[in-house]
Amino acid sequence: MSVGLVSTLTCRPAGRHSEAPSWPERRNVIVVEDLTKRYRRRTVVDRLSFTVRPGRVTGFLGPNGAGKSTTMRLIVGLDRPDSGRVLVAGRRYHELPHPPSTVGTLLDAGWARPAFTARTHLRWLASVTRTPPERADELLEAVGLARAARKRVGDLSLGMRQRLGIAAALLGRPRILLLDEPMNGLDPEGIHWIRRFLRETAAEGRTVLVSSHLLSEMALVADEVVVIGGGRLIAQAPTREFIERTTRPRVIVRAPDVLRLQALLARLGLDVRGEPDGTLAVRGAASTRIGEIALENGFVLSELRTDHGSLEDAFMETTREAVEYQSSPLADRPGGAM
Repeated sequence: MSVGLVSTLTCRPAGRHSEAPSWPERRNVIVVEDLTKRYRRRTVVDRLSFTVRPGRVTGFLGPNGAGKSTTMRLIVGLDRPDSGRVLVAGRRYHELPHPPSTVGTLLDAGWARPAFTARTHLRWLASVTRTPPERADELLEAVGLARAARKRVGDLSLGMRQRLGIAAALLGRPRILLLDEPMNGLDPEGIHWIRRFLRETAAEGRTVLVSSHLLSEMALVADEVVVIGGGRLIAQAPTREFIERTTRPRVIVRAPDVLRLQALLARLGLDVRGEPDGTLAVRGAASTRIGEIALENGFVLSELRTDHGSLEDAFMETTREAVEYQSSPLADRPGGAM
Protein backbone atom coordinates (compact mmCIF):
# COMPACT_ATOMS: atom_id res chain seq x y z
CA MET A 1 0.00 0.00 0.00
CA SER A 2 1.79 3.17 -1.13
CA VAL A 3 1.05 5.76 -3.78
CA GLY A 4 -2.32 4.16 -4.49
CA LEU A 5 -3.43 5.27 -1.06
CA VAL A 6 -3.92 8.83 -2.31
CA SER A 7 -7.41 8.25 -3.66
CA THR A 8 -8.48 6.67 -0.38
CA LEU A 9 -7.17 9.20 2.09
CA THR A 10 -7.09 12.53 0.31
CA CYS A 11 -10.16 14.67 -0.15
CA ARG A 12 -9.46 15.04 -3.87
CA PRO A 13 -7.90 13.05 -6.70
CA ALA A 14 -4.12 13.26 -6.87
CA GLY A 15 -2.81 16.12 -8.95
CA ARG A 16 -5.73 18.49 -8.27
CA HIS A 17 -6.20 21.04 -5.54
CA SER A 18 -9.07 20.81 -3.11
CA GLU A 19 -12.08 23.11 -3.05
CA ALA A 20 -11.06 26.74 -2.67
CA PRO A 21 -11.19 27.92 0.94
CA SER A 22 -13.60 30.69 1.84
CA TRP A 23 -12.70 34.14 3.10
CA PRO A 24 -11.51 34.90 5.82
CA GLU A 25 -10.09 31.37 6.08
CA ARG A 26 -8.08 32.03 2.89
CA ARG A 27 -5.95 34.56 4.80
CA ASN A 28 -4.20 31.70 6.59
CA VAL A 29 -4.20 28.94 3.97
CA ILE A 30 -1.32 27.40 2.01
CA VAL A 31 -2.35 25.91 -1.34
CA VAL A 32 0.21 23.81 -3.23
CA GLU A 33 -0.88 23.13 -6.82
CA ASP A 34 0.82 20.65 -9.15
CA LEU A 35 4.24 21.71 -7.89
CA THR A 36 7.31 20.34 -9.69
CA LYS A 37 10.98 21.05 -9.02
CA ARG A 38 13.96 19.47 -10.76
CA TYR A 39 17.66 19.70 -10.01
CA ARG A 40 19.50 18.79 -13.20
CA ARG A 41 17.97 15.46 -14.21
CA ARG A 42 16.49 14.60 -10.83
CA THR A 43 12.86 15.44 -10.05
CA VAL A 44 12.73 16.31 -6.35
CA VAL A 45 9.10 17.48 -6.21
CA ASP A 46 6.74 15.85 -8.69
CA ARG A 47 3.28 17.35 -9.42
CA LEU A 48 2.64 17.78 -5.72
CA SER A 49 -0.70 19.18 -4.51
CA PHE A 50 -2.07 19.66 -1.01
CA THR A 51 -3.75 22.29 1.16
CA VAL A 52 -2.81 23.39 4.68
CA ARG A 53 -5.61 25.06 6.62
CA PRO A 54 -5.68 27.10 9.84
CA GLY A 55 -6.70 25.97 13.29
CA ARG A 56 -4.79 22.71 13.19
CA VAL A 57 -1.25 21.38 13.25
CA THR A 58 -0.39 19.68 9.95
CA GLY A 59 2.48 17.21 10.07
CA PHE A 60 4.57 17.10 6.90
CA LEU A 61 6.03 13.60 6.72
CA GLY A 62 8.21 11.59 4.38
CA PRO A 63 11.43 9.56 4.22
CA ASN A 64 14.80 11.25 3.77
CA GLY A 65 14.96 12.66 0.26
CA ALA A 66 11.18 12.78 -0.11
CA GLY A 67 11.19 16.49 -1.02
CA LYS A 68 9.89 18.00 2.22
CA SER A 69 12.59 20.66 2.69
CA THR A 70 12.51 21.57 -1.00
CA THR A 71 8.74 21.98 -0.85
CA MET A 72 9.05 24.30 2.13
CA ARG A 73 11.67 26.36 0.30
CA LEU A 74 9.32 26.59 -2.67
CA ILE A 75 6.47 27.76 -0.42
CA VAL A 76 8.50 30.75 0.83
CA GLY A 77 10.10 31.60 -2.49
CA LEU A 78 13.66 30.48 -1.73
CA ASP A 79 13.50 28.23 -4.83
CA ARG A 80 11.49 28.60 -8.01
CA PRO A 81 9.31 25.73 -9.22
CA ASP A 82 9.70 24.37 -12.72
CA SER A 83 5.91 24.19 -12.91
CA GLY A 84 2.90 24.59 -10.65
CA ARG A 85 2.47 27.23 -7.99
CA VAL A 86 2.07 27.89 -4.28
CA LEU A 87 -0.44 30.37 -2.87
CA VAL A 88 0.13 31.65 0.65
CA ALA A 89 -2.84 33.56 2.05
CA GLY A 90 -4.19 33.78 -1.50
CA ARG A 91 -0.98 35.15 -3.06
CA ARG A 92 2.41 34.00 -4.24
CA TYR A 93 4.94 34.55 -1.48
CA HIS A 94 6.83 37.38 -3.23
CA GLU A 95 3.52 39.23 -3.74
CA LEU A 96 2.75 39.44 -0.01
CA PRO A 97 2.86 43.07 1.23
CA HIS A 98 4.86 42.21 4.37
CA PRO A 99 5.89 38.53 4.34
CA PRO A 100 7.19 38.31 7.97
CA SER A 101 3.73 39.22 9.31
CA THR A 102 2.17 36.49 7.18
CA VAL A 103 4.66 33.62 7.27
CA GLY A 104 7.23 32.70 9.92
CA THR A 105 9.79 30.07 8.96
CA LEU A 106 12.37 27.84 10.59
CA LEU A 107 14.14 26.02 7.78
CA ASP A 108 17.72 25.91 9.10
CA ALA A 109 18.54 26.58 12.75
CA GLY A 110 22.24 26.84 11.91
CA TRP A 111 22.16 29.80 9.51
CA ALA A 112 22.62 32.56 12.14
CA ARG A 113 26.00 34.30 12.37
CA PRO A 114 28.09 32.50 15.01
CA ALA A 115 29.70 35.72 16.30
CA PHE A 116 26.35 37.38 17.08
CA THR A 117 24.80 37.00 20.50
CA ALA A 118 21.30 35.61 20.62
CA ARG A 119 19.90 39.08 21.37
CA THR A 120 21.98 40.76 18.64
CA HIS A 121 20.81 38.18 16.13
CA LEU A 122 17.14 38.73 16.91
CA ARG A 123 17.47 42.51 17.01
CA TRP A 124 19.24 42.51 13.66
CA LEU A 125 16.40 40.44 12.20
CA ALA A 126 13.91 42.80 13.80
CA SER A 127 15.53 45.77 12.06
CA VAL A 128 15.49 43.97 8.71
CA THR A 129 11.81 43.06 9.07
CA ARG A 130 10.74 46.46 10.45
CA THR A 131 9.82 44.94 13.80
CA PRO A 132 10.13 46.87 17.10
CA PRO A 133 13.44 45.85 18.79
CA GLU A 134 11.75 45.12 22.13
CA ARG A 135 10.01 42.22 20.40
CA ALA A 136 13.38 40.42 20.41
CA ASP A 137 13.64 40.48 24.22
CA GLU A 138 10.01 39.44 24.55
CA LEU A 139 10.64 36.39 22.37
CA LEU A 140 13.89 35.42 24.09
CA GLU A 141 11.87 35.20 27.29
CA ALA A 142 9.04 33.33 25.58
CA VAL A 143 11.29 30.59 24.16
CA GLY A 144 13.33 30.19 27.34
CA LEU A 145 16.53 31.91 26.17
CA ALA A 146 16.48 35.00 28.37
CA ARG A 147 19.47 33.77 30.37
CA ALA A 148 21.35 32.94 27.18
CA ALA A 149 20.67 36.30 25.50
CA ARG A 150 24.32 37.39 25.79
CA LYS A 151 25.75 34.09 24.57
CA ARG A 152 27.23 33.92 21.10
CA VAL A 153 25.18 31.90 18.66
CA GLY A 154 28.23 29.74 17.94
CA ASP A 155 28.35 28.71 21.61
CA LEU A 156 24.70 27.68 21.82
CA SER A 157 23.71 24.02 21.81
CA LEU A 158 21.68 22.66 18.91
CA GLY A 159 18.54 22.73 21.04
CA MET A 160 19.14 26.36 22.02
CA ARG A 161 19.70 27.32 18.38
CA GLN A 162 16.39 25.65 17.56
CA ARG A 163 14.67 27.82 20.16
CA LEU A 164 16.39 30.88 18.71
CA GLY A 165 15.18 29.89 15.25
CA ILE A 166 11.62 29.59 16.51
CA ALA A 167 11.91 33.03 18.12
CA ALA A 168 13.09 34.42 14.76
CA ALA A 169 10.11 32.81 13.03
CA LEU A 170 7.75 34.57 15.45
CA LEU A 171 9.21 38.08 15.14
CA GLY A 172 6.52 39.40 12.81
CA ARG A 173 3.61 37.78 14.69
CA PRO A 174 2.87 35.65 11.60
CA ARG A 175 -0.44 33.98 10.87
CA ILE A 176 1.31 31.01 9.23
CA LEU A 177 4.23 28.97 10.59
CA LEU A 178 6.51 26.65 8.59
CA LEU A 179 8.88 24.68 10.80
CA ASP A 180 11.36 22.15 9.43
CA GLU A 181 12.47 19.63 12.10
CA PRO A 182 11.92 22.07 15.02
CA MET A 183 12.34 19.30 17.63
CA ASN A 184 15.78 18.32 16.42
CA GLY A 185 18.27 18.57 19.30
CA LEU A 186 15.72 19.51 21.96
CA ASP A 187 15.81 17.91 25.39
CA PRO A 188 12.60 16.41 26.89
CA GLU A 189 11.61 19.75 28.44
CA GLY A 190 12.15 21.49 25.11
CA ILE A 191 10.08 18.91 23.24
CA HIS A 192 7.28 19.29 25.79
CA TRP A 193 7.47 23.07 25.36
CA ILE A 194 7.28 23.00 21.57
CA ARG A 195 4.47 20.45 21.64
CA ARG A 196 2.43 22.82 23.80
CA PHE A 197 3.48 25.80 21.67
CA LEU A 198 2.33 24.17 18.42
CA ARG A 199 -1.04 23.19 19.87
CA GLU A 200 -1.65 26.66 21.33
CA THR A 201 -0.60 28.38 18.09
CA ALA A 202 -3.06 26.30 16.06
CA ALA A 203 -5.79 26.90 18.65
CA GLU A 204 -5.40 30.64 18.03
CA GLY A 205 -6.53 30.03 14.44
CA ARG A 206 -3.09 30.18 12.89
CA THR A 207 -1.77 27.71 10.32
CA VAL A 208 1.05 25.37 11.36
CA LEU A 209 2.98 23.14 8.94
CA VAL A 210 5.73 21.18 10.68
CA SER A 211 8.02 18.48 9.34
CA SER A 212 9.62 15.97 11.68
CA HIS A 213 11.06 12.48 11.76
CA LEU A 214 9.94 12.13 15.39
CA LEU A 215 6.75 10.26 14.54
CA SER A 216 5.83 9.60 18.16
CA GLU A 217 5.74 13.36 18.71
CA MET A 218 3.82 13.97 15.50
CA ALA A 219 1.22 11.45 16.68
CA LEU A 220 0.72 13.58 19.79
CA VAL A 221 0.62 16.99 18.16
CA ALA A 222 -0.51 16.70 14.50
CA ASP A 223 -4.24 16.96 13.78
CA GLU A 224 -3.60 16.11 10.13
CA VAL A 225 -0.74 14.64 8.14
CA VAL A 226 0.55 15.19 4.62
CA VAL A 227 2.77 12.25 3.61
CA ILE A 228 5.01 12.43 0.56
CA GLY A 229 7.55 10.09 -1.00
CA GLY A 230 9.71 10.55 -4.06
CA GLY A 231 8.37 14.09 -4.32
CA ARG A 232 4.78 12.85 -4.76
CA LEU A 233 1.76 12.95 -2.51
CA ILE A 234 1.06 9.63 -0.82
CA ALA A 235 -1.67 10.67 1.60
CA GLN A 236 -3.36 13.61 3.26
CA ALA A 237 -5.81 12.87 6.05
CA PRO A 238 -6.62 13.48 9.71
CA THR A 239 -3.95 11.68 11.72
CA ARG A 240 -6.25 9.18 13.41
CA GLU A 241 -7.99 8.34 10.13
CA PHE A 242 -4.62 7.84 8.41
CA ILE A 243 -3.54 5.40 11.12
CA GLU A 244 -6.78 3.45 11.22
CA ARG A 245 -7.05 3.05 7.44
CA THR A 246 -3.47 2.00 6.83
CA THR A 247 -2.72 -0.36 9.72
CA ARG A 248 -4.20 -3.73 10.58
CA PRO A 249 -5.95 -3.61 13.96
CA ARG A 250 -4.83 -6.15 16.54
CA VAL A 251 -6.10 -7.18 19.94
CA ILE A 252 -3.67 -6.91 22.85
CA VAL A 253 -4.14 -9.60 25.50
CA ARG A 254 -2.42 -10.02 28.84
CA ALA A 255 -2.97 -13.10 31.01
CA PRO A 256 -1.14 -14.94 33.83
CA ASP A 257 -1.04 -18.16 31.79
CA VAL A 258 -0.05 -16.42 28.57
CA LEU A 259 1.80 -19.29 26.87
CA ARG A 260 -1.10 -21.72 27.19
CA LEU A 261 -3.52 -19.04 25.94
CA GLN A 262 -1.24 -18.36 22.98
CA ALA A 263 -1.25 -22.05 22.05
CA LEU A 264 -5.05 -22.19 22.27
CA LEU A 265 -5.58 -19.13 20.08
CA ALA A 266 -3.11 -20.45 17.53
CA ARG A 267 -4.96 -23.79 17.37
CA LEU A 268 -8.13 -21.86 16.60
CA GLY A 269 -6.44 -20.37 13.52
CA LEU A 270 -5.75 -16.89 14.85
CA ASP A 271 -2.56 -14.95 14.11
CA VAL A 272 -0.93 -14.72 17.54
CA ARG A 273 2.42 -13.17 18.37
CA GLY A 274 4.13 -12.77 21.71
CA GLU A 275 5.27 -9.20 22.42
CA PRO A 276 8.42 -8.21 24.39
CA ASP A 277 6.27 -6.81 27.23
CA GLY A 278 4.63 -10.22 27.82
CA THR A 279 1.37 -9.50 26.03
CA LEU A 280 -0.10 -11.27 23.01
CA ALA A 281 -0.90 -9.45 19.77
CA VAL A 282 -3.82 -11.23 18.10
CA ARG A 283 -5.26 -10.69 14.63
CA GLY A 284 -8.22 -12.48 13.07
CA ALA A 285 -10.87 -11.93 15.75
CA ALA A 286 -12.45 -9.01 17.59
CA SER A 287 -11.68 -8.38 21.25
CA THR A 288 -15.18 -9.55 22.26
CA ARG A 289 -14.62 -12.93 20.61
CA ILE A 290 -11.22 -13.35 22.24
CA GLY A 291 -12.77 -12.50 25.60
CA GLU A 292 -15.43 -15.17 25.02
CA ILE A 293 -12.77 -17.77 24.13
CA ALA A 294 -10.84 -16.95 27.28
CA LEU A 295 -13.95 -17.21 29.45
CA GLU A 296 -15.07 -20.51 27.89
CA ASN A 297 -11.64 -22.03 28.56
CA GLY A 298 -11.14 -20.72 32.08
CA PHE A 299 -8.48 -18.07 31.36
CA VAL A 300 -8.23 -14.94 33.49
CA LEU A 301 -7.38 -11.81 31.47
CA SER A 302 -5.72 -8.78 33.02
CA GLU A 303 -5.77 -6.76 29.78
CA LEU A 304 -7.90 -6.89 26.65
CA ARG A 305 -7.93 -3.99 24.20
CA THR A 306 -7.93 -3.19 20.50
CA ASP A 307 -4.85 -1.47 19.12
CA HIS A 308 -5.23 0.30 15.78
CA GLY A 309 -1.49 0.73 15.35
CA SER A 310 0.71 3.80 15.53
CA LEU A 311 1.60 6.66 13.25
CA GLU A 312 4.99 4.99 12.79
CA ASP A 313 3.28 1.76 11.65
CA ALA A 314 1.13 3.68 9.16
CA PHE A 315 4.08 5.72 7.91
CA MET A 316 6.27 2.67 7.37
CA GLU A 317 3.47 0.88 5.53
CA THR A 318 2.63 3.74 3.18
CA THR A 319 6.19 4.86 2.39
CA ARG A 320 7.72 1.41 1.98
CA GLU A 321 8.18 1.80 -1.79
CA ALA A 322 9.34 5.42 -1.52
CA VAL A 323 12.37 4.86 0.73
CA GLU A 324 15.47 5.76 -1.25
CA TYR A 325 17.99 3.82 0.85
CA GLN A 326 16.70 0.63 2.47
CA SER A 327 18.68 -1.26 5.09
CA SER A 328 18.57 -4.95 5.92
CA PRO A 329 18.96 -6.64 9.32
CA LEU A 330 22.62 -6.93 10.26
CA ALA A 331 22.23 -10.66 10.85
CA ASP A 332 21.19 -11.11 7.20
CA ARG A 333 24.34 -9.54 5.82
CA PRO A 334 27.50 -11.42 4.90
CA GLY A 335 29.54 -11.95 8.03
CA GLY A 336 26.51 -11.57 10.31
CA ALA A 337 26.02 -8.79 12.85
CA MET A 338 28.77 -6.33 13.62
